[in-house]
Amino acid sequence: MIPATFPTSAVGFETTPNFRKLLTTVSNRQALVAAIGDSQTANCTYGAASYTNRGYYANGYVSEARSLSGQRFIFPIEYNKGIGGQSTDQIIPRIATDILTLPTLPDICFVNAGSNPGTGNTWDALSFAIKSLTEAGIVPVLIAPVPKNNQTAAERSSHIAQIEWLRNLASGRKDLMAAAGLTGQNPFVVVNANAYITDYTSATSDPLTGMLQDGLHYSPLAAFQLGREAARVLAPVLFGPDVPFNTDLRDQYIAGTGGAVNKAPNGSLIAPELAIMLGTAGSVASDVFAGSTVTNNGLNTGLTYRRWSGNSTSAVTLSKVAKRDTNMNGTRQRIDISVTGPAATSPQGTDQYRFTTQAAAANLVAGDYCYVEAEVELISGVNVRSMELTLNGCTDGKQCGYNITTKPHVRILRSPPTLVPATPAALQAEFSVFTQDAAGSQASVAFDRMVVRKCSALG
Repeated sequence: MIPATFPTSAVGFETTPNFRKLLTTVSNRQALVAAIGDSQTANCTYGAASYTNRGYYANGYVSEARSLSGQRFIFPIEYNKGIGGQSTDQIIPRIATDILTLPTLPDICFVNAGSNPGTGNTWDALSFAIKSLTEAGIVPVLIAPVPKNNQTAAERSSHIAQIEWLRNLASGRKDLMAAAGLTGQNPFVVVNANAYITDYTSATSDPLTGMLQDGLHYSPLAAFQLGREAARVLAPVLFGPDVPFNTDLRDQYIAGTGGAVNKAPNGSLIAPELAIMLGTAGSVASDVFAGSTVTNNGLNTGLTYRRWSGNSTSAVTLSKVAKRDTNMNGTRQRIDISVTGPAATSPQGTDQYRFTTQAAAANLVAGDYCYVEAEVELISGVNVRSMELTLNGCTDGKQCGYNITTKPHVRILRSPPTLVPATPAALQAEFSVFTQDAAGSQASVAFDRMVVRKCSALG
């Protein structure tokens, strides 16, 4: 069992100027971040450079840290060097080939190794990672391993030993530093969120319910805890005065003119009705695939709804419901989905239920960057596969999508910054709910505060 007394995180030699020295200029700009590791890191993003659709998964810890820091750092998808199934002795040598050869070296590099058993010496490998990154002017952020379900005794012992070693190394134990060949010139950060993820009453150190989506890989809940802890530890250098994003969604709402306090978003490129969720003049379009019936008790002004794909029979109800924040005017858009019959073809496929709205192009030109965001609540669900927020028609087709558990939760979805196309009028914001096309699948989802915003150019 992992001792509950373990501190969550530490910054190696934070009392010396070296940690700050390597990131002296970052507080005045967005830090450039890379990540290397196994599938836990690979799962932060999807889509190679050649893909039309690329984006960030919310069961990725770096993606969560980026969102929770208020987009304080840039994490290009090409800078994700996670490879599934690799052990520590396979991951660390790739720093030389995959990180130190990047066209622009990152300010920070997340290193997540230790989940998969290897044959080499873990301490030597991690020490090498710290030395090679810091000597290149990169601050390593080492992620303490998260236990898997039903670990073997050997795996459990290895994880505990690695966490203990990282904790003591970051606290500056001279004997460990000397053995690792490290000095105060090799500052690094350790992020350990096991206090929030691990069940300390479990004799096998199993993660808490809902923290792993398949007994091995982080769920969005675990990624949130890791991302939050990483954002907290890095806050002194990530939260500078000159950043192009707001720290909190609520920052983006201001009082209206003429004494009317409607708290519409300032500068949104879509109709303010979609942020406050006012009106019921939306339109229900014909389904691309037949088999779904719609009861329209309220579809927000500016939205178009249709079932975009699916082979099952289903019943859908659209309605307007109260906001979670009673201080905000307006309502929220809700959709209730009930799959009543199995798919006619391709069982175990996916049904897509989609809302779209056109983005205003008046303030955009080709080459600008913008992003879409919304607050989303999963009220209840069975066999819900994902929820996705997308900007269609953009040059690089990025989107924000994530796999979810059936546990009710609320979160903010933000797409990555997206390059505006040559014809800005083609931009379309889309929110979709995906369910399994098997009888009994069900989803009740509400969304709110949907905005498209222009942001500063990247790089």
